[in-house]
Amino acid sequence: MSPPFAPGGVTPDFTARQTYLGDWATTQTLALNVRAAWGNKAATGRGATVRHLDFGVYRNHEDLGHITVVTSRPETDDCNHGTASVGCIAATKNSSGVTGIAYDCQFYFYDTGDFDKIVADAQAGDIVSLDIQFGSDGVYFPAIHVKSWWDKIFALSSNRVTVVLAAGNGGLDLSPESGAMHDYGDSGGMLVGACDHVTGRRLSFSNYGHYTSYVCAWGDWSVTTTGYGDLQTVSNERNYTKSFAGTSSATPLVAGALAVLQGYSLTAHQYLIGPYWMRDILGYTGGSQGVEDLIGRRPNVYSALLWLDKNLPS
Repeated sequence: MSPPFAPGGVTPDFTARQTYLGDWATTQTLALNVRAAWGNKAATGRGATVRHLDFGVYRNHEDLGHITVVTSRPETDDCNHGTASVGCIAATKNSSGVTGIAYDCQFYFYDTGDFDKIVADAQAGDIVSLDIQFGSDGVYFPAIHVKSWWDKIFALSSNRVTVVLAAGNGGLDLSPESGAMHDYGDSGGMLVGACDHVTGRRLSFSNYGHYTSYVCAWGDWSVTTTGYGDLQTVSNERNYTKSFAGTSSATPLVAGALAVLQGYSLTAHQYLIGPYWMRDILGYTGGSQGVEDLIGRRPNVYSALLWLDKNLPS
């Protein structure tokens, strides 16, 4: 079936399709409870900085006008993956297209070969999002499988930078006991698993079981965002999708959620949340459906803000 929105004219408002922004009562899905954070706490990512690593971005996309592109591959390459990820986090809030979870954050994009630039640029309190995996032929691992990447993630974490990274789409048990992956210890980063949007349970392809598998989000072809063109097909600058998926969609959803938490903590409480305490907050407030499947908790943004208000000085 052709996308329902034809070239030309003004892009419709697709935000009603972004059910991951809502809650169970309004969407009948296990969403991230972002809209309540926006409406009740004015928590929109303001004050937070996100540095995202991905496979290129269409920098002139109509919904991504306020991001900073530090590095990106030529747009003759396929930049849809990165464009979709950026939309989840930082798409502009307006009357058309989609809205990013942390739409008021300071957002910086880096291509996959430029992790060293992130390490050099990142400041304490930043959220770093690594939406990549390593491997081939269906056997995929998170970045911490590679020692040089583990070292850099550890360095960032030691400097109070919160790092989230895709757990990978290999369906693998990543526990040390399984022997599936190199184990260098706790990098301080959090692996992001992929869950079903209705049940909250692990999707079969999502890696799981690592001792840093703290967090999960939607990965079942249900995420509406910028890019690809299966929702609206016009051009790379105006395309939208309704089916972003995998740990690829889960990772930027989590990054956006954590940016809202960090921005709110900094602006409302003048408190910087470090990476290890960020884990604790997710543990106290997140949805538990993925815990028994060893992919961690699903962020509940509004619940986390209420917890911050209760436990931090005003």
